[in-house]
Amino acid sequence: MNFQILFNFILPSRSSRQLSTTSSRQETSIPMARPRDKRRKGRHNKLPRSGLHHVMSLILPSIVVKILFCKYWEYRIPRLLTNTLIGIIIGQGLYYIFLDHMIQSEDGKIIFLIANTVIFGAGWAFCSAVRCTTMIMGPSLISKSGRTFLISFAIAALITGPLMNLVLNARECVRSVTCTVQLQVNHTKLLFKTAAVPLKDLVDSITSNSKSLEEESNDVEEDFSVFRTEVKDMSDFAENQEVEQVDKKDTQKTYSLKTKLRCYDVFEKAVEHCKTKFSDTHKKCMETIWVPIINHILCVPLKFDFLCGITHILDKWCENNIPVAGNFGNLYDTTEGSIDELNQNFEAKTEYKVTSRRDILNEEEVSHMIGRIDNEFDHLTTNLQTALNTVEQILAFSSLFLLLGAVRYTWQFNSNIQFDNIYISRYFRIIDAKRRLQKKRTLLPMKQAEDMHYINPLGLKLTSGEKASMVTVCLSSCMMFVP
Repeated sequence: MNFQILFNFILPSRSSRQLSTTSSRQETSIPMARPRDKRRKGRHNKLPRSGLHHVMSLILPSIVVKILFCKYWEYRIPRLLTNTLIGIIIGQGLYYIFLDHMIQSEDGKIIFLIANTVIFGAGWAFCSAVRCTTMIMGPSLISKSGRTFLISFAIAALITGPLMNLVLNARECVRSVTCTVQLQVNHTKLLFKTAAVPLKDLVDSITSNSKSLEEESNDVEEDFSVFRTEVKDMSDFAENQEVEQVDKKDTQKTYSLKTKLRCYDVFEKAVEHCKTKFSDTHKKCMETIWVPIINHILCVPLKFDFLCGITHILDKWCENNIPVAGNFGNLYDTTEGSIDELNQNFEAKTEYKVTSRRDILNEEEVSHMIGRIDNEFDHLTTNLQTALNTVEQILAFSSLFLLLGAVRYTWQFNSNIQFDNIYISRYFRIIDAKRRLQKKRTLLPMKQAEDMHYINPLGLKLTSGEKASMVTVCLSSCMMFVP
C-alpha cells in the first residue's frame, strides 16, 4: 500500500475531487446541500470526516477531537495553542533525530534548536501545509527512499557499535602488553638487586666483624650456609638437562646456569599468566555477547594470546647478559675455603671492589616505547572516531531529503488534482452515500473496469505494482538464505 494514503486521511476534502476525474457518470461539481434543521446539522458535524478523524475520536477525549478537527472559525484560541504545542514538540523531536549529529558546536546546537522549535511551532499554528508536510514524513519512511535511509542508518549503527567494541578490545590488548613489558622491566631490576644482596650482606658482615671472627665463626658458618644453598642448591631445576650436564664443581658455571634458569622462569610465568588472562577475558566476552556468529567475530581479538610471547624477546638477554660477575666462582670458592679454615686461622683480610654497571635494560627506552605505542593507538582511535562522526553527519544530512520529499508531495497534492488521486477514502464514501440519499448520481459501487484503477485503503487486494514489488522482495529475501 502506498504511503500517501495517510494524506487522504489528513486532508479529506481532497477525496471529493475523485468525483470529477473518475468516469462520465460523475458531475462536474457536487452541490453540498446545507442541512436545514439543527438535528441534521448536529448529526453531520458529529460524523467523522476522515479515517484519521475516526481513529482520533476513539482515542482522544471529545473536546480534544473537536479542537483538532473543527472548522477554521471555531475554537480559534484553543486550536492555536494546541497546534503550537504540537509543533514545538515535533520540532524538537526532529532536531534531536536529524540535526543534532550534524552540528558540532554547542552554541550552534542551541541556535538551531531554538530556530527549529520556533519554525515548527509557528508553522503548525498558522499553516496547514506545514502540518501536512510534517505528518507525511512518518509514512514517507515506508517509501523506497525512506527504506533506503533506514537501512543505511541501521547498517551504520551495526557497524559503529562492533567497530568501537573492537577498538576498545584492541586498546585493552595493547594496555595488557605494555603492562606486561613494564612488569618484566621491574622484575629484571628486582632480579639484579636480589642477586647481589646475599653477597653484599656476607661481605659487609665479614668486614664489620673481622676483629671478632673467632667468637662469631659459628655464626658466620651458619650465615654462609644460606649463601652456599643459594649457590649450590639446584633442586628446583633437577629435571633440566643442562643441570645434569654441568660440572657441579665449577661454581661459576653452576651459579650462572641457575641464574639463567631463574630468569627464564620469571618470563615463563609471565607468559602463562598473560595467556590465562586472555582466556578468562575471552570466556567473559563469549558469555556477554551471546549472539552465535557475532560473538566469535567480536571476541576474536581476545584469542590472540600469542601476543604474550613478546616476552620471549628477553630470553636472548637471559643468555647473553647474566648478572653474574666473571670472577664470581673464584671469589665464592675463595670465600668458602676461607670460611672452612676459620677455625684454624682467624687472621683474615677481606678485600672487595664495588663497580657500577650500566643497566642492560634501559628503562627510559622502554618507557619511551610504551608511550609511543599509546600515542599511535590514540591517534588511530581519534581518526576512527572522526570517520564515524562523518558518517553520522552524512546520514543526518541525507534525512533532509525525507523532508524535501514530503514538501514536494504536499505541493503536488495541493496543486495538481490528478496527482495520486486514486484512493477511495472514508470521506469519499460519506459524500457518495449522501448523494445516494439525495437521489443524485453516485460512483459506488464501481464497475470492474473502474475498480482496476482505484485503490481501497482498507482492502487486502494488491495492485499490479504492489504484486511486483512483493515478488521482488520475496525473491531477494530467499536469495539471502540460500547458501
